[in-house]
Amino acid sequence: MRPSVKTTLVLEGLNLKSALKMLVEKGCTVFDIKEHNKKKLSFSVLYIDYPKVVAYLTEKCYTVEKINHYGFAGVIDSIKKHWIAVAVLTVFLCVLAFFSTLCFDVVIDADSGVYEKVNQAINNAGVKKGIRLSQINIDEIENAVCVSVPEIKYAFVKISGSRVYVSVLLRDVSDEPVDYSKPVDIVAQKNGTITKILILAGTPAVKVGDEVTIGQVLIKGLITYKDGTTEPTTALGEVWATASETGSALFSPVVNKLVPTGSVTKRHCLKIGKYTSPFNKKIDYSYFETQESYAWLFPLGIKVIYQTVYEMRLDSISVTLNDCLTQLQAKAYADAVNKANFDFIKKTEYGTAEKNGNTYVTATIYADIKISINGG
Repeated sequence: MRPSVKTTLVLEGLNLKSALKMLVEKGCTVFDIKEHNKKKLSFSVLYIDYPKVVAYLTEKCYTVEKINHYGFAGVIDSIKKHWIAVAVLTVFLCVLAFFSTLCFDVVIDADSGVYEKVNQAINNAGVKKGIRLSQINIDEIENAVCVSVPEIKYAFVKISGSRVYVSVLLRDVSDEPVDYSKPVDIVAQKNGTITKILILAGTPAVKVGDEVTIGQVLIKGLITYKDGTTEPTTALGEVWATASETGSALFSPVVNKLVPTGSVTKRHCLKIGKYTSPFNKKIDYSYFETQESYAWLFPLGIKVIYQTVYEMRLDSISVTLNDCLTQLQAKAYADAVNKANFDFIKKTEYGTAEKNGNTYVTATIYADIKISINGG
């Protein structure tokens, strides 16, 4: 097997084969011999032998046109040529490794009513920016927060990267007692067609199949006895209906579209651990699109990100409703979903509408939901 750590030389002169024979007699391993013409050939030697090979050939007045190092030999040669950069990079990686053991930030997820108390408890426990992550005892911090803030039931501490995350769960607060003797109706919070009614207390004001509107009384806060007498109460129950919500998207006969100008810029940056350097070139394009690829520099563990930037310009083009109908329907559907917040949509209907001289594409979604809430 030929060595993978080798140096290839291109030699020019007379009696080239005699020169190779002398190298072998001096104990050098010569392989990959390739003759280009009578006065030029290339061959490979072990990387460790190449300095004395070059010195011997130079002494014998041969011309060494080219020297190429392969495998780990290339890495060693690059390190020798750029030792200052390698030394700086090594120091940088050591500093980066050191700082990765420190806490750079403490993130607290807590209600505004207890946030300051939790922050103070964390500080009192010694968790702050700059502390070594290895000094943080998660169980002790969680206990300290719970003891210092009585409103908290549980505290959760997590270390991720160079950040410490603290979240809390508040204790349950008992609801105020409900006075069921107060007359409270159940009303509709959305328009819809009634599909199901469940009454625990009160008198129904609608039936299945009725069309109701927002604010309409569904269950009256009133009990009616067989003798005709009544008694006020807090209505209890649920009313379900098929509700709908309509979203819309404005159609414009002129749309803006990005098209390439033909101008292209290529640039790159380096990523070392969590640090990413700035790109070597700035982009002055107003509009652009990018395409990225990357390569690793082994064994240094450096990621090189290559980015191709295509300049774009904004052009206005004329379109018909049919040209962009699918996109407008998707926008109208998203608008309806955002307004309704339905858990399950059972049907969608699309259409168009004219308003103030403008054309809108509409999407109406339907779902079976609970529409009842306590009213006055």
